[in-house]
Amino acid sequence: MTRAVEIEHLTYCYPERAENALTDVCLTVEVGDWVLLQGLTGSGKSTLLQCITGACPRFHGGAIGGDVRLLGTSIHRLDASSQAQQIGYVSQNPVAQSVYENVAHEVAFTLENLGVPKSDMFWRVAESLELVGMSDLSDRPLSSLSGGQRQRVALAAALVHQPRILLLDEAASQLDPVAAAEFFEVVQRIHLDYGVTVILTDHRADAAYPWVNQVVVLEKGRMVQQFPSPFVAARWLVSHRPVLAPTLAHIDVAMKEQVGASQEVTALTVGALRKAIRPYFEHLSRFGQVECLTVDRAGFGRHGGDATTGCGSTVENVRSHSPPFVEARFGGNEEPLVTSAAPARGQRGNDESWVALKGVSIYFAGRANPALEDLSMQIAGQARIALIGPNGSGKTTLLRTLAGLLPLATGRGTGSLLGKSVRGAKSRLETAGVGYLPQNPQELLHGSSVREELELALKDAGHGLHQASTLAQRWLQDFRLEALAAKHPRDLSGGQQVQVALAAVLATHPKLLLLDEPTRGLDASARELLWERLAAFDGAIVMASHDLEFVADFATEVLFLSRGRVVLHGQPRDVFRQALVFAPVVARVFRGFSDEILTLKDAVRGGFAR
Repeated sequence: MTRAVEIEHLTYCYPERAENALTDVCLTVEVGDWVLLQGLTGSGKSTLLQCITGACPRFHGGAIGGDVRLLGTSIHRLDASSQAQQIGYVSQNPVAQSVYENVAHEVAFTLENLGVPKSDMFWRVAESLELVGMSDLSDRPLSSLSGGQRQRVALAAALVHQPRILLLDEAASQLDPVAAAEFFEVVQRIHLDYGVTVILTDHRADAAYPWVNQVVVLEKGRMVQQFPSPFVAARWLVSHRPVLAPTLAHIDVAMKEQVGASQEVTALTVGALRKAIRPYFEHLSRFGQVECLTVDRAGFGRHGGDATTGCGSTVENVRSHSPPFVEARFGGNEEPLVTSAAPARGQRGNDESWVALKGVSIYFAGRANPALEDLSMQIAGQARIALIGPNGSGKTTLLRTLAGLLPLATGRGTGSLLGKSVRGAKSRLETAGVGYLPQNPQELLHGSSVREELELALKDAGHGLHQASTLAQRWLQDFRLEALAAKHPRDLSGGQQVQVALAAVLATHPKLLLLDEPTRGLDASARELLWERLAAFDGAIVMASHDLEFVADFATEVLFLSRGRVVLHGQPRDVFRQALVFAPVVARVFRGFSDEILTLKDAVRGGFAR
């Protein structure tokens, strides 16, 4: 039987590189499989996809060894047109992938290259846009779309020619939770109804795991494991590569270990885990213990009270009336297992207001409704503000307004940091002391190497040549980029580009830091490093993010935007208690059981996760 993809002893090295990006990779993907490639940032996942498309070495150059066969034919025997007919590809950066300025024209581009008659183009484009929920935006310019909307357009363009193999490189990374779920549902429909083989990379493992049927793990360009099911993969990863394991698998495994049940992972969805933990909380609720089982930054189950008040009583009482799961978690100790002294969410010093917006509206040409409408906000000197909400809700527009890139149509902006008060249709906030990381980090990368990129940023900040060189080395070390110092920024993975661009922005010592999807393309280890660097930042931070787990761990204040308005505002615990879909996956698991558990860190502190 012909296989979709056969990779035999594949080795690839980019031009002017000393080390291989891929080494001796062997992989077989059957027709109709759905395979997830996992690995740390820079492990070779994107390069492997580009070798399958033929872009490596046809477009990127370099040296390749071994063989890649598509549906039984070696790519060395296929021209670019033949490969394009078989493969649909969505890259990490949909902006760089774009050719035309209009949505419908962009989707039709592949059909034009393949010589499809115009009479067929219209219905194929219409069908593809309807499939991804973008029909009503077919006449819009791409520049007016949000990053998530651009990703959906890129998916439509990848499907319009009805490929046999679909390659997705972090293709859902900029989508809000609802759009991401819809995205995977679309891919699932194509996968099942039309037998399309799917190979994807995605650092948000919880979003991908319920759909895939195989998992492949890469490390430093080598394939180290191939698993026949996501359940087997999840269990192995929790034990051997925990930073790659799905969040829900950490909870599933911990529960089974503590009650002495089989440690095979069987629950990789929110619904399955809620069903599994319900009996434990129902048991506790009969004794008035549920309210004691909450987690805050001080630890697990530290609230006193009486069982009749529903507020808990003592750890001894909880243990004496609890099932084996809770008994094992507390063990023989009278004190909780976790006694973290970290500050509670939402607590941070220096409430002095540096920047304020009042009644600001922003209008874009050709759009009837404002991108921002009557928006007001204040930014204190040490604020950690997160902007969440659907794609196209105005998050990026707000960041660009604060960065001084967009004029105020109405309202006014003030602030000691940004300069004088501004008001009026052509007024912009002044940007002294502001650092901005856009959604596409390539917009900031202009050096010929990572080291030069940092040196250029430091020189722009007023440092001399020698001092810039010395400081650049320090930033390379702080962001663990020494091994990438000589590489061209454009040759890095998407996550590595984010790290380099952020290091360059922070090197200028801004006092207000604006971040648009800063965790995009980052693995768990890189996200933790980002958390550490941002926690040490001396100034205010405003970030737009669909990474709700990161938001819950990091932010002191959350603004939920919809259609250019702030519709929900508060500390993370308050916002995520109310929001249904726009809440971290762990918060959804424990909703109604223990509403203080928002993230994996919280679940670990409480003994609910390994």
